[in-house]
Amino acid sequence: MFDWFLGEVRKQTRLHVRGTALALGHEGVAYSWKAGNARFTIAVWRFGRTFSVVGGGGLERARVLDLAGVQQHRIPVALR
Repeated sequence: MFDWFLGEVRKQTRLHVRGTALALGHEGVAYSWKAGNARFTIAVWRFGRTFSVVGGGGLERARVLDLAGVQQHRIPVALR
């Protein structure tokens, strides 16, 4: 799912966003862009076979990534 998602983002022609490495789980990428006055950030990552996405509009990139970190800490507990 993670690889599929990254492939679909690469196919996008309208947004032209580039991912940056994200230190979450086993592998992660963050995308950020602005549209007009609105700011958007999406964090995607995998932890083993678990695929996760956290996104936010109108929030600072750091805040969205903090929320993604909170979610990552919950995943191993939920998988026990």
